[in-house]
Amino acid sequence: MQLLYPPEPSPIASAVAIGVFDGVHLGHVALLQAMQRQATAEGLRSVAASFDPHPVHVLRGPHSLALIEPVSRRLARFDALGIDASCLFAFSPAFARTTPQAYVEEV
Repeated sequence: MQLLYPPEPSPIASAVAIGVFDGVHLGHVALLQAMQRQATAEGLRSVAASFDPHPVHVLRGPHSLALIEPVSRRLARFDALGIDASCLFAFSPAFARTTPQAYVEEV
């Protein structure tokens, strides 16, 4: 699996699942597998996009939420699921202020 950190624009068409994915529970797995099926059906690269640090840690402080798994374990779970690439976005107060329109167009 390719790790894109920091993510850069890519000319490769991709199907992307976006989320924190802390714990990669059964619901996350179902979402990621659905994204993979769609990517395969359309000949796209499958990409799991996540955030580091956890957005809650940035917005409310590092002691506001205990993480289920470290980022390294999350990436290992993506890899075990056969995801082609993972993006980790550096979550910051500035990133949190990104408008939905800018997120879609720029990120």
